[in-house]
Amino acid sequence: MNGRPSCSCPVCELEYALLSELDHESNKASFESLTARSAVLASFPTANDLLTQLRHSSNTDDAATQSDEVLGELVRLSRTPLPRLQDTFCS
Repeated sequence: MNGRPSCSCPVCELEYALLSELDHESNKASFESLTARSAVLASFPTANDLLTQLRHSSNTDDAATQSDEVLGELVRLSRTPLPRLQDTFCS
């Protein structure tokens, strides 16, 4: 993926589509709900900030570790069901 806005490679097209989709208000709220469930993701105020961090991670051990942690957290949350409201009050 290169930095030119006119790039039409599949990765850049996917990134553009994803960012466009995430720009809708309902999706912004979903992203905020997701990041509220994770200390790792809470440092990213927007989905664009998260993607920018992943895109610009350099090839150092620290950057790779941080990217791995973010991606791992996204996978973990995708596999963790949201608590039901009923369960919250009945516990």
